Order: sequence, then structure tokens, then C-alpha cells
Amino acid sequence: MSISAEIDALLDQFPKPPKTEIIRNEPQESIVVGVFYSPSEDKEAHLYDPVKMEKYCRLCKGVLGSEIRSEMLNTIFETSQIEEVAKLQSHAHEFLIHKMNLKKKKKAKDSNIGDIEISKFKLTFGLSVEDPPPINKELHESFTITAKKSKIKFDIVCPKAEPDKFELKVEPLSGYAQTKNLIEVKITLKIIAPQTFKKMIIIDVEGLQYFLPIFLQTEKSIFGSPLEDLTFVQDGDYYVPEVLVNMKNFLYENDGLLLEGIFRVSGTENEVIKIKSQINNGTFKSTKDVHCISNIIKIFFRSLPHRVLNDIPEDRILLLGDQEECWNEIQTLTPKNKDLFMWLLDILCDVITYTETNRMTSRSIAIVIAPNLYESKEDGQNSDPLRALNISQRVVNLLQLAIQKRGELRGLNIR
Repeated sequence: MSISAEIDALLDQFPKPPKTEIIRNEPQESIVVGVFYSPSEDKEAHLYDPVKMEKYCRLCKGVLGSEIRSEMLNTIFETSQIEEVAKLQSHAHEFLIHKMNLKKKKKAKDSNIGDIEISKFKLTFGLSVEDPPPINKELHESFTITAKKSKIKFDIVCPKAEPDKFELKVEPLSGYAQTKNLIEVKITLKIIAPQTFKKMIIIDVEGLQYFLPIFLQTEKSIFGSPLEDLTFVQDGDYYVPEVLVNMKNFLYENDGLLLEGIFRVSGTENEVIKIKSQINNGTFKSTKDVHCISNIIKIFFRSLPHRVLNDIPEDRILLLGDQEECWNEIQTLTPKNKDLFMWLLDILCDVITYTETNRMTSRSIAIVIAPNLYESKEDGQNSDPLRALNISQRVVNLLQLAIQKRGELRGLNIR
């Protein structure tokens, strides 16, 4: 029996996954990975699990659905040793390249389908596992690509930058790898906010994909932490994080409510970064730029893993109309989110009582605050821009009506 027939016979032994897993319009087929090597009994034996390796081969071909794709990408992230990541990829590519060559009725040595060498299988930016990456500082990394046999085209797919969280630049994004010349790919990363940075760079080479994980953990921060991890204190009628009470007190004590454009003007960027760092390590005392404090209050709300108004479903947001409907919906928020929202409403009402001085009305302040309180599903890369715009406008309207209602209940003249 020929090698091709032997492989086909082995392929028939594996069940075919459901069609819902396929995202490319290709014929579905099982992939057997035991043709070239056998499971070992050492600590790396899990790498050779036939079911897992079959999925990994599918991942490298780009024929997995989103759920299983995420599962397999997590396998790469969770594989702590770079050598193991390299073995995962090299075994899958070895098999796939051999199989693709057999289909073309060529010997492996006569073709270079997706056959490249990359110098790294994990991007660490020179940091050890114990070293947290710095915030707002550029990190640099590079790797090389070379073809094993002849000239071959590659394309690099990068995660989309999120301006509030990180910036990522990769050069070049495409090119031709050759056997004699190394192509150097340079990567610049700036992490803007504390986070678990877990992203994948994908190199696509003529139908096969190579994966370069980046997995970095910044130091813990008040900003971006779940509410459950923060210290809460009583402030009037509300129970809110202590950091917010401190910022509010500073704002009031330094006549921040009288400043023109308060909550609209952001303050000096470098000063905001410095104050955030001081808040995180408990050393903040004062600042001459009070606008930075109102901006930090916005940043706190924007950085929450679950924003305060995200208790309200999008479909419900789109249906909210008059003031009473909006006010009644606010009453459905979870206790912590409701306290946070009502606490903020009182500050905004206080700001608007000085509208002649600070030029902030219920409408203008709702426009600058609302984006920090609700994160739409339509904010992603595959969003519907018209729906996203509609949702953002409805959230602004909800906040404005809530400010006016709260002002009315407090006996204030809110415009």
C-alpha cells in the first residue's frame, strides 16, 4: 500500500467534526497526527494527544470554528515553555505540509507549501515571567522569517489596537521570505492600562498559519479591577469605592466644579499618568491641574470590567424613551452599580448648578460622561456602525434624563 493510501485509511478512522466548526469553504476532512511520531511518556506527552493535535492541525489550516479556535489558542497561551510551543507548531506543520504535498502528488522536497522557519515561537519582549511590563512605555521585540526551500509569500495578522488599553505596531505586515535572506519583523508594543495582555500574532503562509503568542501581566491596579476587589466606604447615601470618594473630595475642595469645561477638559496627559500611578501605590497628595481629577473619575468608570449601565441589555437601551422609563430602568441596576451611578449623578447635578461659570449643561456633560458608563457589543471590529451610533445616542439621552430627574428630586434647577 502506498504512503498516500495508508494516510487515507488512517483518516477514515477519525470522526468528522460538525459542519458548524468550519469557517472556510473547504471540504471537511479529519486529520490524523500519529503518522510521523508516537506519544511519549514524559512530561510533554500531552502535546501528542491525537485529539488535541488533530484540532491543532485544523487550527493551523484555519478551519476551526470560533469556540474551538479559542480553546486551541488558549492551549498555546497556557503552554508555559517556549520549547513546547515550538513543538506543537512544528509537528502540526510537518504533518500538514507532507499531506498537502501528497495531495499534489509531489514529494515533500519538491514543494515549499507554507514551509518557513521563524526564529521565535513566543514573544516576551525580554521580560521574564516574574517581570511585569511597564505602563505607557514602548517595548520592542523582533523575530525573523526565512523560507526553507524557495521564495514564499507571508502575511501577518495583528490584533486590533485598543487606544485605551494598548498600541501595537508590526513591520512589515507582508512580504516574501527567501532561503538566503532573513526577513526581520519588528514589533513595538505600548501597554496603556493595567491588564492581562493576551494577544496572538498570526503569520499566514500560503494556506498555513503560524502563531506567536504574547502573554504579559501588568501590576495590579485600582483602574480596571472588578468592584469586588476594591475597598468601599460610605459617602452620604451611597456605598462606593474609596478612591472615588478621595477624588470627589479633592475636586470639591479645590473648586473644581467652577472650572470651565470640567469633565470635558482632560487635563495634562503626563499628569494624569502620574496621578494614576500615585493612586495605585497610595502616594497621591495633590495636583495643580484639577481637570486631571475629573478625568480620572471618568477613567475609573471607563476601566471597569463591567460598566455600571451594562446591566441594561442593548435591546432594552434601544427601546428607552421618556424620563420615567429611563428612571425606572436605573432602579433595576445591581446594588453596587446603582450606588455608583446615583453617586455620580449627584456630582453631575452639582456641576450643572454652576453652569453659568463652568459652561456645562445636562446635555454637554451627558455627552462626555455617557461613553464611560456603557460598552456596546457593537464597539468591536465587526460592528454595525449605525446600530452602534444609535446605542451611544440612547445612552447619552438616558444619562441626560437621569440627571434632570435627579436634579428635580433634589429641588435643583437643572438645564
